[in-house]
Amino acid sequence: MEVIARRQNGMIIAYILVCLFGLGFCIYGLTWKDKFMPMFILGVFGGLGLMAFGIFCLSKLLRTPKEIIRFDGEKLYFPQGSYYPWQIQHIVFREMRTRYGWRQTWGKLRVCVEGQTLEYYFVEDVKLAHYRLMQLVNQYAQNNQ
Repeated sequence: MEVIARRQNGMIIAYILVCLFGLGFCIYGLTWKDKFMPMFILGVFGGLGLMAFGIFCLSKLLRTPKEIIRFDGEKLYFPQGSYYPWQIQHIVFREMRTRYGWRQTWGKLRVCVEGQTLEYYFVEDVKLAHYRLMQLVNQYAQNNQ
């Protein structure tokens, strides 16, 4: 069985570090409690915000299955169900970019199948997954005509 799209696991460490940095920021703000109130407020609430962001992104990453799309020669298997390649109507991908425009190899993949939209975040080599899905759709479209 061919795996077309996998989850990108490199960001797990980054989001854990964001949570730890937020925790450190909270602890630093608590040390200023009696001396300087604005630093206490900034430290505690800024740290809580960072921890909330890290936990949100980490939970979003871990909810994505390790093997997102598989193909067995006849059907495509998604976490929501199995579909034939000719049932796919539209495929769009988006590579993630940093603030300064550097592109990452992972990104978001959106597949429209029979009126429903399947979105997957943190897809490893999203451009290759998009290309392979388009190849399968075109191949099966030519065979059916």
